[in-house]
Amino acid sequence: MSEDDNNHKNEDKDDDKNIIHFPSLEKRARLEQNKKQEGSEQRREDKKRHKLEEQYRAQYRAEQAKRQSQQARGSSGEKVPFFNWENIPPAVRILTGLILVTHILLLVFVRPENNIFLTMHLGFMPGMYTGSMAWSNFALISPITSLFIHDGWMHIITNSFMLLIMGSLFERNYGAKYMVALFFASAFCGHLFYFMYDPFATTRVIGASGGISGLFGAVILMMEQRKASMGMGDSHGPLPFILIWICVIVGLGIIFPTDSWQSHLGGFLGGTLLYHLWRIGKIRF
Repeated sequence: MSEDDNNHKNEDKDDDKNIIHFPSLEKRARLEQNKKQEGSEQRREDKKRHKLEEQYRAQYRAEQAKRQSQQARGSSGEKVPFFNWENIPPAVRILTGLILVTHILLLVFVRPENNIFLTMHLGFMPGMYTGSMAWSNFALISPITSLFIHDGWMHIITNSFMLLIMGSLFERNYGAKYMVALFFASAFCGHLFYFMYDPFATTRVIGASGGISGLFGAVILMMEQRKASMGMGDSHGPLPFILIWICVIVGLGIIFPTDSWQSHLGGFLGGTLLYHLWRIGKIRF
């Protein structure tokens, strides 16, 4: 091949590099369809978010009117109840009621020796899954049943009070479905963290603390986002408080070794992360 032929061949290659290759009609149609689908999904998410926000505004206005009415009644000398059960959102009300009813039923209708047996088997115990404890079919349901069993009145009153506060704050903003989903997802994160910390543990975990901790973490982020939208957010965001709270959980676990701090920490981290991923659209409940 002559030098001129080589030069022509190189020039043809250079021309090929400069040519703009448009996608085929089929590929363009597929890209357009994907774009429309993503746009419709985003519109549905925006519509759902706007609907929740409008529901929250309407509920907020109703609560404000009710509060003003109660204040007017109080100023006129009429007695106003310290705690109003009607102000608690429905899902939080049902969840708290189930926890209280379960405790009362076990206390009233189950003999003490059988109560200990049920508590041991219905509580979450990692060793039952790894062979350090004898297998029981209760282990199939214990990740859920453990959330409704509590160790004494102080434990159940504390958890019920925190659930009423954190669950109500979250449900009023995002609705019952998302509150329930985040509660159970956070509780399972707490179980998973406890399992990973000590897979052969023979100490059972009971109580709703993991789910409540997850709601608490989500509420922290929710409040920080609200402050940021009003121009009042901190430059560091919620990270300092989150780190402080992690230290508090671990510190309490060191001071009170019988407290399942691993479940509290796992639930808190899980709920915080899940809420963040949900808000930025990475996961769906």
